[in-house]
Amino acid sequence: MVKIIKKFIPKGQTNQRPGSYMDPKYITVHNTANTNKGANAEMHSRYLLNGAGGRVVGWHFTVDDTEIYQHLPLDEHGWHAGDGGNGTGNRKSIGIEICENSDGDFGKAVSNAVWLIQKLMEDHNIGIDKVVTHKHWSGKHCPRRLLDQWHGFKKRLENSKEANSKKKPSKKQQTSAYTGSSIVDYLNSINVDASFNNRKKLAKQYGISNYKGTAKQNLELLNKMRKGTKSKSVKKGNMKTTSIVDYLKSIGVDSSFSNRKKLAAKHGIKNYRGTASQNTQLLNKMR
Repeated sequence: MVKIIKKFIPKGQTNQRPGSYMDPKYITVHNTANTNKGANAEMHSRYLLNGAGGRVVGWHFTVDDTEIYQHLPLDEHGWHAGDGGNGTGNRKSIGIEICENSDGDFGKAVSNAVWLIQKLMEDHNIGIDKVVTHKHWSGKHCPRRLLDQWHGFKKRLENSKEANSKKKPSKKQQTSAYTGSSIVDYLNSINVDASFNNRKKLAKQYGISNYKGTAKQNLELLNKMRKGTKSKSVKKGNMKTTSIVDYLKSIGVDSSFSNRKKLAAKHGIKNYRGTASQNTQLLNKMR
């Protein structure tokens, strides 16, 4: 696992952080084309935070041989694909820059990028066919050091040995200092698997049916998880029977006299003795 350092561009710095919502469908890979010594991920983070020399440009991650810097939340789009203000590359893709600094290990930086992309693919349910080059959007010769080996790079993304190991879901609800609107970032902040498959399971637990990972469903899941309001699953049982014993068996509940006596007390039936009228009363209340 590679360390990801979050240094978000300030919200008011709109030339680098436009601030509009994004539901990512693609991952776009770039090379920094900066071979200067010290041109690592941290340096590019400072570059963006300081206004990028007046350029209108912003991307989500910069990866070097030791660490990864995140510059934008994953539910906000950037300016990195070169396909215009409403282009799919800018509006629907996560931008990743891989460092080329001469004092770094480019091969290791690429390996770190592979790890990150695999993680993002899993977290956002993005298929391998949606991992593309900068050239795909604008025709620019980028990522310049990967274009001639792009097929091999994507094979590495499919290699299970390099795949991101999933985090085990926490059995106990954890608290988070995260205040944003991304369910993925929230789950990561409480060390819970943020993959689409696990979000689908969580959605079911919290009463969200037919989860497809839409913006509305993700926000609903985020709000429910913050409140800790899991959906209570109620088994309907046999609605035709007139027997409390048969009804309890149909919903997998102990139908013994002692348990019926407890259930009766819980439902306000006093001095339960198992009479026909008491059993009918208990049956109606439980339904």
